[in-house]
Amino acid sequence: MTGKNADKPIGYGNPPDHTKFSPGKSGNPNGRPKQSKPDTDVKTLVHDELLREVFLLVEGKQAKMSVIQIIVRRLATEAMKGSVKSLAMIEMLMTGGFSLVRALERHQNGADLEFIDAVLKEADKWNAK
Repeated sequence: MTGKNADKPIGYGNPPDHTKFSPGKSGNPNGRPKQSKPDTDVKTLVHDELLREVFLLVEGKQAKMSVIQIIVRRLATEAMKGSVKSLAMIEMLMTGGFSLVRALERHQNGADLEFIDAVLKEADKWNAK
């Protein structure tokens, strides 16, 4: 045998010198691969969920509406029944207390924009009284 450990036995726990890692050189030069981060954040997830369209029965007929439309319809119905909390929530939505209305205004779906316009007209009627 040649090398600096020529007199050492070779076997389990004693590998030959030529198979050992060289000084200054890593056994894993590329390292652990980086994990991919999710592309979406919580705001995007909530926004997408509020704009998701679902089917429901409206006046006995099946209709397709976004989740935010259903929420606002429910708030308006409760406010008409006299719920002060629902009326306050609608007022906060109208004054920009929430950014949901602004997000919907940026949405390109014409049905959503028509619904927002209808809600704004109703709110103007309530403010006039």
